[in-house]
Amino acid sequence: MATMDVFRQDPFSLVELSTFVQQMSFRPTLVASLGLYETRSLRTRTAVFEEYKGTLSLIPFTEIGGAASQNAAIKGAARTFQTHGIRKQDTIWASEVAGIRARGTESEFRSVQDELALRFKKLRDEVALTQEYHLLNGLAGIVKDAVSGTTVYDYATEFGISRPASINLDLLNASPKKGALRQLLADVRISVEADLGDLGGIMPDFEVICAPDLFTALTNHPEVRDAYLATANAQLLLAKLPEAFSFEGFTFRRYRAGSGVGVAAGTALVAPSGVPGLFTINYSPINSLEFVNTPGEPVYARIIQDLDRQEWVKPEVESRFLPVCSRPQALRVFTKTA
Repeated sequence: MATMDVFRQDPFSLVELSTFVQQMSFRPTLVASLGLYETRSLRTRTAVFEEYKGTLSLIPFTEIGGAASQNAAIKGAARTFQTHGIRKQDTIWASEVAGIRARGTESEFRSVQDELALRFKKLRDEVALTQEYHLLNGLAGIVKDAVSGTTVYDYATEFGISRPASINLDLLNASPKKGALRQLLADVRISVEADLGDLGGIMPDFEVICAPDLFTALTNHPEVRDAYLATANAQLLLAKLPEAFSFEGFTFRRYRAGSGVGVAAGTALVAPSGVPGLFTINYSPINSLEFVNTPGEPVYARIIQDLDRQEWVKPEVESRFLPVCSRPQALRVFTKTA
């Protein structure tokens, strides 16, 4: 029969468990899967970004032995932001451990491992869900507490930038002007590219994360339907409501809300993609001697033991992170109607 002493073995140490949980597959989430965010592993709890106004310039040919062209000095103001932590526990009681018996040829130790893996799997999925909440808000240029809704950072405010007004797609207009939607999207592209500044020839794409009602209204828009019905992709709109489609360089995705994570009804978040450093997710090490001054990881795991009575152990996951949008002026919000 398994006892609480099993949790004193090396496979249940902080480092071993953290490695195990980091490698564990978890429930995929939409924004996390799109590759919009670059990952940065910090060694402290402070993420430093430099705000600067610089331009890229062409470099002329230089003769052998000739003097190199010199860049103008760039003066920037540093902005520091603190990563924030989330932590969640489960509880395994001594009576539950005592009830674990070896099944088939499995050892009791292996049976305890399996039970622990189930507990950590649920905890890992909840971390992924919470991180998805923050990645989604990051596309709006804000960081909010997942439960209270309190705004921690508004990057437009932090960088002293006026937030662009929402853009009405006029999707409830029964008789829209022909070509109006295409022209509107072209204007959005031009304005966003201007706000991004010099990108050295990079032509950004656009991910549009839509509330279900806006997405449905968009698929019913005459310009969208005409564009698809005239192509081999007609089945996308004829067979069933798609989860995503591209139109005029914008990829519109239906966001299936749930568990407190979603896009406000009648709206969509517009995020440029393929722009280096625009979105970053910054991970810090947790407050533990084993990880002092080590690069931050997306999630850590440990087991908290009841040292007084040996009545329980608590599987725990923890993560310290911060999503950052370095150019919030380039973000846009679409609305279904005015």
